[in-house]
Amino acid sequence: MRYKIETVFPVHVGNRNSYSKFDSIFTDTDFYAINMDALFRRLQEIGKIGKITADIESGSPLSETINGVIEPRDVARYTIKLSEQNAKERRYIREVHEFIKDVNNGVYLPGSEIKGAIRTAILYTLLLDEGNYKWLRKALVSIKQRESRTISDAKRGDRWAKKKLGRVLGNIAKEVEKLLRGKKDDAKYDLLKFIQISDSSAYNPNDLEILHVNSFGTREKHSYVEALPKGAKFNGSFNITRNSRILKELGLDDREFLLSEEEVLESCYRLSANLIKNEIEYYRKHHEYQIADFYQQLQNENTNKNPLIRIGQGQGFLSTTITLAVKNNDPDLYDMIRLGTRGKSYSYEFPKTRRLVFEEGKPKYPLGWVKLRIGD
Repeated sequence: MRYKIETVFPVHVGNRNSYSKFDSIFTDTDFYAINMDALFRRLQEIGKIGKITADIESGSPLSETINGVIEPRDVARYTIKLSEQNAKERRYIREVHEFIKDVNNGVYLPGSEIKGAIRTAILYTLLLDEGNYKWLRKALVSIKQRESRTISDAKRGDRWAKKKLGRVLGNIAKEVEKLLRGKKDDAKYDLLKFIQISDSSAYNPNDLEILHVNSFGTREKHSYVEALPKGAKFNGSFNITRNSRILKELGLDDREFLLSEEEVLESCYRLSANLIKNEIEYYRKHHEYQIADFYQQLQNENTNKNPLIRIGQGQGFLSTTITLAVKNNDPDLYDMIRLGTRGKSYSYEFPKTRRLVFEEGKPKYPLGWVKLRIGD
């Protein structure tokens, strides 16, 4: 069986590396990601390695040190065409966060990234079960009663109280994860081991784009990222192994119903539908109607046969945790979860911050939404 993914909005999945002025070059029209090994080999060949190396070590930008000596395209790993927006801002770009690539320099979506989104969706489905949510609510109410002093101190901004509350809530999160485990809290007993998802097909890095990403709702935090454009297509293998005997031995037989193409897609649809609903409300409240309209479009595109999922940068607090269930059912308990998160939180709205693509200094659209298809 195969999966197919198409980006609905640009996507950035990072590899924790970034390009700076010492290993990349901006021109008026292009961004060159330099292959430093190739550069030094070429410098060795033309007898310029000593001078250029000294210039680089002195802190000179690569664009200046090799200007008139080597053409950037001759030693580039890949080249990204600049948009008009990039060209205007290029002098202010200090670094560009790299998209993850394979050993052949091909851009791809990691199977683990896709599986992580599916895992969150299935966990959300399990939490919507009346019995499971009743257990979660009882555990959170118990914390609220037991840690009333800690919660009170956290409300006053005591960072040690916030850390303590965060640790307590972290233990609850670990217990919630056990909904996907069988007789033992061990990866060998995890339901998702019966779903195998490969890394995706490769994409040409020359077809990436560079986007300006910034925080919306709180203090600005600018960054520039390599991103897949809207409409990029990928595929890979998707297999579900269902063995009733093994599932029973592992204590997972009561969750076997989740191991079907239809249930995976339904779970993704259900989670995304609720996330999108929350985002529409958020942006309308902040009078960002253009972005709210984008989410309205997503709402129309999200179906239980071809659902949307969110991957990579820009997911936010609601996308990467199971707290959406709590937010929709018990706002007071969600407020307690808010207090236990790292960083500054806001009693009047949480989560407050969104990461968006900016153009001309204004928020334009979100990151990370893709459409998922499963089938032969």
